[in-house]
Amino acid sequence: MTYTKISCSLLFVLLLSALPALSFNGEKVTEGPLTLTIGAIPDITNREAVTTVSVTLSNSGTAALPVKVEIGGLADGGKPASQNPLNLDVPANGKTETQFQFTMGKDSYSSLYPVHAYASFKTSGIPVTAHAIQIFACDFPAATTDSTTFESVPVPSIGALTLSSVKTQRVAWNHFGKPEELLPVGWQGSDAKSGANFSRTSMARGETRNGFSMHPPYRGGVGTMFADYKLKLPPTTSLKFIFFNAIRDNAATEPKSDGVTFRVWANDKMLYEKHTDSKTWVPGEVDLGQYAGQEILLRLESHPGPKKNTTCDSCFWGDPTVVAGKPPETLSDAERKQLIDNARQAVLTGKTSVRNGKIWKLKGGAAAAFIPGKNGIMDGSLAFGSGDRVVVYDGLNVAISQHRVGAWPSGVVVENVSFSETAGRLRITHKLMVENRKSDLTTEIWPEGSGLRLKISSPERITDISLNQADMKTKCVYYGHGYAITEPETFRASGGGHNMSTSHVGMDFENGLSLLMASDTPPDSFAVDPATRHYSLHTHPDAMLTFVPGAKNIYDCAVKYRPLYDKKPSAGVAVKAGKFVFDYWGGKYTDDTKLMQDAWQYGLTNSFLIMHAWQRWGYDYRLPDIYPPMPSLGTLEDMQGLSRFCNERGIIWGLHDNYIDFYPDADNFSYDHITFTEQGNPKRAWLNEGREAQSYQFRPDHIMPFLKRNLDLIKPTLRPTANFVDVFTSANSFDYYDRQGQFHSRLETRKCWGECFSTIRDTLGNNAPTTSEAGSDHLIGWLDGADCQFLELSAKPKRFHNNLTCADWERVPWFDIVNHTRFGLHGVGYSGRYQGDRSRYQHGIDSDDYLSAEILTGHALMVDLSSGLTGAARKYWLAQEIIESLAFDEIQSVEYADGNIHRQTIRWKSGAVVHVNRDNSDWAIAGHTLPQYGYYARNGSVESAIERINGAAVEWSRGQNGTYVNGRGFHPDPPLAIQPQAERAEYLGGREFRFVSSWDVREPISKDLNILYQFTAPMPGRRTEYVISGGGKPATVTSKWQGRITTGDGWTIKIPTNCPAGKYEALVSLCDPGRGRTRRYRMLGDEDSEKRYRVGTLIVEGNKTNITGVTFQKLDTPEAVTANNEYNKAETDFGTAITKGAFRCQKNGNKLLVTPLPKAEAFQLTLRPEKITGYAVTIKGVEAINLEGRKTRDVPFKSEGNSLVFTTTTGEFAYQVIFEARSLFRRLLN
Repeated sequence: MTYTKISCSLLFVLLLSALPALSFNGEKVTEGPLTLTIGAIPDITNREAVTTVSVTLSNSGTAALPVKVEIGGLADGGKPASQNPLNLDVPANGKTETQFQFTMGKDSYSSLYPVHAYASFKTSGIPVTAHAIQIFACDFPAATTDSTTFESVPVPSIGALTLSSVKTQRVAWNHFGKPEELLPVGWQGSDAKSGANFSRTSMARGETRNGFSMHPPYRGGVGTMFADYKLKLPPTTSLKFIFFNAIRDNAATEPKSDGVTFRVWANDKMLYEKHTDSKTWVPGEVDLGQYAGQEILLRLESHPGPKKNTTCDSCFWGDPTVVAGKPPETLSDAERKQLIDNARQAVLTGKTSVRNGKIWKLKGGAAAAFIPGKNGIMDGSLAFGSGDRVVVYDGLNVAISQHRVGAWPSGVVVENVSFSETAGRLRITHKLMVENRKSDLTTEIWPEGSGLRLKISSPERITDISLNQADMKTKCVYYGHGYAITEPETFRASGGGHNMSTSHVGMDFENGLSLLMASDTPPDSFAVDPATRHYSLHTHPDAMLTFVPGAKNIYDCAVKYRPLYDKKPSAGVAVKAGKFVFDYWGGKYTDDTKLMQDAWQYGLTNSFLIMHAWQRWGYDYRLPDIYPPMPSLGTLEDMQGLSRFCNERGIIWGLHDNYIDFYPDADNFSYDHITFTEQGNPKRAWLNEGREAQSYQFRPDHIMPFLKRNLDLIKPTLRPTANFVDVFTSANSFDYYDRQGQFHSRLETRKCWGECFSTIRDTLGNNAPTTSEAGSDHLIGWLDGADCQFLELSAKPKRFHNNLTCADWERVPWFDIVNHTRFGLHGVGYSGRYQGDRSRYQHGIDSDDYLSAEILTGHALMVDLSSGLTGAARKYWLAQEIIESLAFDEIQSVEYADGNIHRQTIRWKSGAVVHVNRDNSDWAIAGHTLPQYGYYARNGSVESAIERINGAAVEWSRGQNGTYVNGRGFHPDPPLAIQPQAERAEYLGGREFRFVSSWDVREPISKDLNILYQFTAPMPGRRTEYVISGGGKPATVTSKWQGRITTGDGWTIKIPTNCPAGKYEALVSLCDPGRGRTRRYRMLGDEDSEKRYRVGTLIVEGNKTNITGVTFQKLDTPEAVTANNEYNKAETDFGTAITKGAFRCQKNGNKLLVTPLPKAEAFQLTLRPEKITGYAVTIKGVEAINLEGRKTRDVPFKSEGNSLVFTTTTGEFAYQVIFEARSLFRRLLN
């Protein structure tokens, strides 16, 4: 994406200001012979208006149909305003149209609303009701006071008033030479008449500041605009208005702004004027002392400048603040330095003479110290150390209602600080003045185990808690499911399962000290800024922080923190632990049942099935109405068949549910059930882009009745033994307002969500495991587990990436070293998310990359529908037994080989040892050579490995369930030996261009395939992309290709009218013409997640409406991936067997069961039975058997010495090798 961070923020605000085009799908339904249709309803702009809706009834039957039709479901006080119901006769093979009228409720919002129509009739004597729903939009004038009712806001006598927190501003604008127009008090948004825009937001123009954005009028003429604040100033003459200004970035295809003139007025007097085109903050200051004790109109003007050119003139006022009174006494630089030195010496010596200073000895030899400042802990020093290694932080940052406590200027002033100590706890009480009100904030500090606890509380609303800056930089930081990030540049990882999923973070400082920081409330973010040495969790509201310092390494700190963690595992954790997860999205219910039946036959028995896309109205639509199952995938009876099979076999299984998105066409929709912003607007949630259907955020304290309703429907008919609720550990718990304007804390949200999982588990019974998405730790104790979404890191914004810049990074078991036995994570991400727009084969759910991350963390293994039976069996046979052995274990240590974060050894309490190599070169360790993404894991007699044997990358395992080997001689999806490249792009005019590519054909292919060119760019505010497509059947069919082929000379590609100018990634692919674009073939090159190959960047010049040309930047030719280095041509000697095939071998009495991977190609197998049985044997025969265990044929074999040789046949299930112990061994056995 080429947009800057601030541009994205503006675009998001603009997108939210307009309702989407409506494409809900319930307006037309058919029941029996009757089709019921509700006509479209234009936007309603007047609450008092009577709205007409048309209803059409069509009868496909051969007899007239008496029908009772009525409307209803008008949420929030809407009422029918005409006769309702109506009794109509619909003629045979004909239709009847009628109309109803309704009115909106007086408290309706500018949002989406439903109207339901019900048509009741009888067919074959059976009563039937057709139920259709039409969604319409309301767009009422903003419910604000008029422009003349403008109350003054008092400025505190000592402290500050931040204008970004004032919601009673008045916006004014005028076209030059025309009268000023006033908008209602409290208005924000974009004015339809002038285009003038005012929006409260936060902006990063270097530093991030709160404030608002403005854009002068440009529609219908050019002009200027004002944000007006009526202020009651205190009598002190020490009054200042301070602020920062900047303008937005512009995209490469946009013209540049010539700058904005910023002015400050008091009443009619201009006090400040500055014209700037700076895109970093420019500070400004105005003296308001002459207005002491007066009421003034403070006007902030954004003017387009002397040229009156409004092009790209979005501009910002950052931290606009009125400061009153004499600044409180603060520490000088010398005092600050002395404070830091005192804290450091206190840790090093174990002594301090500073009044109210405190030292704590921590278990394990570390120590901590606190030295107070003039504002207590706010400007005091916190030191942590071990041995001679100490790091000192400049106290705490605490904000109340966005005002920093003890900072200046601030709306919260510390008036007094007192200290007391009880039962080893230091208590620091800060007496505060909060906007002319007296209040307090309390901090308690005490040692516990290896950590220091610090608890912050206040009767006021705390909006931020963090550490201030440290006295040195870090070398590496740790957070989330497991990111180790060396030499990070500035970033902020937001709370939630896809990024900052842990409430504990870690820092390795330059002097060798490690420090773990944790919060008992869900963190808002982890902020890292080397320039200011800011490394800290940020959280709110009241919270207990824990700090664990150490000199060994950060993982040692994490192990010491584990017993300090405040949450216990919920009851279903033990049930879920170690189970192999089938994560299924879609598929016919009968097909899914067959897959599970076959998986059971192949021994995949310790399993957990999650069915995601099954809901009545389709995935993520018309929620929370989910029952009965989606009919396009099968019947209720079909799904009951799946349930019976799983329940009879002890496979736990559950259904996907969602209580974050409430769609307006769901039953009982009302804005009573929706969360609101502080400004009183309903909060939007997921936009189902496939349907253009907008949902709203479900109010957490209103979920339970809907949840219980769904459980009452599902449990008796489908009998699931587990459950999945979307989003609850993907999103962070949030603060919200209800419809009545009442504030609800995020801690209430967490409690409501958590109680949902307890209710589900109790209702389903038998400690049924409950799971969610992306697995953050904030619901541990209620929730049993989740999928892990372990995204890639990238310096550039990409889909399914977390964005930051660093010297290096790697995945590590950061979450699991603390919570492995408290919370059952499975997998390391949905395949597409983990891939992060990379090849599924090389990085997806069945790849070595993915599996090595599962092994690294000890997560339960996961597969999806695309893995098929073969992928599932391969992963289960290779790694399930080692994962089961670690399910109830705890990580004891994590070590890097020679400091290389990509080569890790994880040691577990049980004695298990896991070596994982994610480095791009081989690693020789413990007698094994591990390639990139290879591993060797051992726990007692259980072993599993992906390693090199005689130079070939192979895989094997052994344990109580038998042995498994895979010589990797057969490729599941072999690439064509063709590498595509771009040659040129030529603009033809009229939004048309030609794209020419070449193809390096290294081996001929037998298929005739089509070429697909796609050029894609992100669509701001959307998950879908802009796509330009072209291609077709090449003049020389692909089965005739040899050497170097050029295509595209004769094709013309049209740029769709919705595609703007900008940069587009160029992708090419080869497709099966019989299956459209869905069946693509792998080739050589830079493969994306959809088997398309990156070849460069198409630059479309001009703008959205006027394309003026195209240019092309070629991609540097990537190193080709060849078929030869993806599979082995020679057999591998595994000791127990020699083969290039893949099979599992299990001993059962006097038989060995040899089971090839499902759908495997035929291969020769040399088996050494005595290395499996442990004694010499005589082979009596080899039989092929089917899934039922019945013999299908005798298999020819050779028995040579201690070896048995035979060849498998494709399609056969397994082989029984019948043997008897040789006479000496038989006597010993007897």
